[in-house]
Amino acid sequence: MLMLKASRERQDFKNELLHACRVNLAYDRQCENDRVKYLHDLIYETGDRLFFRDELMRCLNTDAPEENIDIVQIFCILCKLAEHDPLVDRTFLKNFLIGADYEMARGECMNAFVYLEGIDGLLICIRKFGQLMSENDDHIWLFRSLISTLRLRDGVKTVAASLARNRGDCTELEKLMSLDESKDQIPVPAKVDSINYAQAKAEFNPMKGFPRSWVKNAPTEELIEAAENLLVEKDDQIVWRYLQIFGVRDYPRPPQTIFHFVESSNGRIAMAATRALARLGNPEIRTYALALLNRTKDPGCATRLLRNTFVTGDLGTVEAALKPDSMDENSWHGLGLAVLDLIKNSKISADEYRNFLIKLYEEGPCSLCRTSFVEKLLALGDMPDWMAEECLFDAEPDTVALLRTGNMDAVNGSEI
Repeated sequence: MLMLKASRERQDFKNELLHACRVNLAYDRQCENDRVKYLHDLIYETGDRLFFRDELMRCLNTDAPEENIDIVQIFCILCKLAEHDPLVDRTFLKNFLIGADYEMARGECMNAFVYLEGIDGLLICIRKFGQLMSENDDHIWLFRSLISTLRLRDGVKTVAASLARNRGDCTELEKLMSLDESKDQIPVPAKVDSINYAQAKAEFNPMKGFPRSWVKNAPTEELIEAAENLLVEKDDQIVWRYLQIFGVRDYPRPPQTIFHFVESSNGRIAMAATRALARLGNPEIRTYALALLNRTKDPGCATRLLRNTFVTGDLGTVEAALKPDSMDENSWHGLGLAVLDLIKNSKISADEYRNFLIKLYEEGPCSLCRTSFVEKLLALGDMPDWMAEECLFDAEPDTVALLRTGNMDAVNGSEI
């Protein structure tokens, strides 16, 4: 945005922006906020909405979209453009949604269309997909999501009146509203009695793990037995589930017996083992972590292991051991999470972590982590002016809010 404000004439900016509209560049799309408003605002700043409208509509108007093209994001951007721009054909958007399959249209597409068209948009979605919603386990979540979007657009009272007025004329709406109302009558779950390890193993599901009631209350002797079973288990899924126990309860055997799991090629096993070891304050874990730093391409696990054995200067040791040329975005992301974990759980001076946070802000791929880096720098009252200027136009709304709400107004000691 800062570059566009300085010069609208550079075609390379427009090409990069079109690529970002067509291909979702978010690091973790399941967790990060969508980029629709962010991209919409950039499009407006270019002064060439017609170029983007035509290119994005062309992406939807094909039976064989190119590989990696994010049709959902494109549709939502066009809905956002149509809110204030009559140049975007709303009939085209409606027909595209009606012609889409349920799995593609659900979620973002339906919500974007409902926000654009209000109650009429909701009824179009319900008449097209209502039967599938009512047959799907997620129907209440999706239906409630659409209603929430409508309330955000029109207000609670207006929406209540609109639903009451249309309920009798739309069979699908009546069915979903009745299902929604019945779901509100949730029975109080029965109290679960404590169980022993034998029962926990009997109830064990590799997809869900061990019963939480047992994990929380298991006596030491049962945890020791579980640890012994972990060490002879060969199935990766079951190993991961066993390690998850010791992310909640302290691992009862010598820590070096699970060091090898930290370096597993299975990322879930490596992270679960790291979390289990990071709970412990054993000096052997510290020795292992410092040695691991010097040979790994993924320094996040080694850094996290220092949580309960951290001493002043360790972050400098971590930074000196980094091999940026061999680190990919996943390595930077894991390192960022580990540093945030250290700051939260260890006694680290601001002088030691301030510059590291700035480095992670620059290198980390995740916008949610970036918000955390910014929040901590603002809390120190020592954010660089250039970063504050960038953050006012960040892709993550929560980062922008930190700079705009005035909750944190110290940037190098001056008001934003």
